[in-house]
Amino acid sequence: MKGLHWEDCPQDVKRQAHLAAQYMQDYLKDALTGVYVHGSLCLGAFYPERSDLDMLVIINRPLTVHERYRLMVAFLGFHQTPAPIEISIMLQQDLKEWKHPAPYQFHFSDYWRKRYADMVYWEDASFWDYEGDRTDIDLACHVSLTRQFGITLLGPPADEIFPAVPEADFWDSIRSGAEGLMREAAGEESLCVEEAEALGVVTLLRIWSYQEHGVFFSKAEAAEWAVTKLPAKLSPIPRGAVEVYLGQRTSFRCSPQDWNELRTMLLTYCPDSAFQSA
Repeated sequence: MKGLHWEDCPQDVKRQAHLAAQYMQDYLKDALTGVYVHGSLCLGAFYPERSDLDMLVIINRPLTVHERYRLMVAFLGFHQTPAPIEISIMLQQDLKEWKHPAPYQFHFSDYWRKRYADMVYWEDASFWDYEGDRTDIDLACHVSLTRQFGITLLGPPADEIFPAVPEADFWDSIRSGAEGLMREAAGEESLCVEEAEALGVVTLLRIWSYQEHGVFFSKAEAAEWAVTKLPAKLSPIPRGAVEVYLGQRTSFRCSPQDWNELRTMLLTYCPDSAFQSA
């Protein structure tokens, strides 16, 4: 199955993105700087029924508690019509004064959907009433990819708004959690690899492929590339992992010995020391 790019993605996904952008323009008015699509739609790795619609929004002033609450209500409506939406809203000033993990003003994703729906039911805005910054380690990756590949829906071109993220921050972001997802298999006769572990595999494969080529592969492309580089006995693991990631199966089994060998190999290819220089 070949992934789709923004140019050839389903029209209802494009319509969903444009409607969300138009809503933010109408609601935030002069506070809005730009709206951008990033993620799988920019890398030719979008799979209908599987992939998120990833968006970054830049504003020129902080949001109020009420604005955050109303945006939460709005994105509960935009979510899964048809694609799941993941969106972060950032201050333009925080892009100019980059720090990692980066602060955000608002975030919505399927992970938070149920909690947000409960907040709407109880008309409870207290979650959005806080002091200081909320930060997200993933934003370094999102900002970097948006700068290079992002689709501009509203506002200035992406490469004029988004900064060049230090390489150390980018790789800390993309690596975050991948090692933990690839758990050690100790004392198991057969290891059942499910969605979380599969995501860890393909994420580390993506880091490895970038180190080799200096090009951003999609997770599926990285897995396909790795099959040609790995010992034959390990190649079924990336194949199985990408099938789970794409939703073609729910899990697969492998030898714990092979799993641990691949895990050790990938962590060797992707050492922390490789990402220390900015």
